[in-house]
Amino acid sequence: MHLSTKKLAFSGLLLALTILLTVLSSVFETSTLFLLAAASYLVGINFRESGVRFGIGFYLAAILLSLVLAPNKLYCLTFAAISAYIVIMEIVRAYLTKKELQKIATMNRTPYKQKNNAFFYAIKFVVFNLIYLPFLFFLPGLFYSGEISNGIYLLLILGGQIVFVIYDLAYDVFIQKYWKRIRKSFIR
Repeated sequence: MHLSTKKLAFSGLLLALTILLTVLSSVFETSTLFLLAAASYLVGINFRESGVRFGIGFYLAAILLSLVLAPNKLYCLTFAAISAYIVIMEIVRAYLTKKELQKIATMNRTPYKQKNNAFFYAIKFVVFNLIYLPFLFFLPGLFYSGEISNGIYLLLILGGQIVFVIYDLAYDVFIQKYWKRIRKSFIR
């Protein structure tokens, strides 16, 4: 797959903005998670615009550049984990969309409309927990600096699920509503 020069230049700008957001997350400590989530949304935009192969390259470049340029390496690890969720879900979405389109083409039905099905949300939930829970249990100091009891672990697990739902809904709204409007002014 060859990318047009406009899309390649756009990907470069997205990468620069992604790195800027990861660096700014170290400067504005109160907005760290918001800035890192916004940077990961840009990784998702690149996946949608340029495909899986180039998207994975973009993701790896973003991690390497953030490790080199960002002053707080812990935030780079957080960015890598948050973006890994986006990367995995975009790959799953692309795979499921391709399978559904093949199925519709053989059955000669109406055009494909992406469904909000329980299977896709179950995959989202499993992928998030496969990323989140190892961090929680193997690096608990990232989430809580004091003594961690079973009750605090339970609160962190439940709180993580709530944050995940908000993050995922915000990503879906951003991609479906706003990016489609914003995209027209960037890529023609």
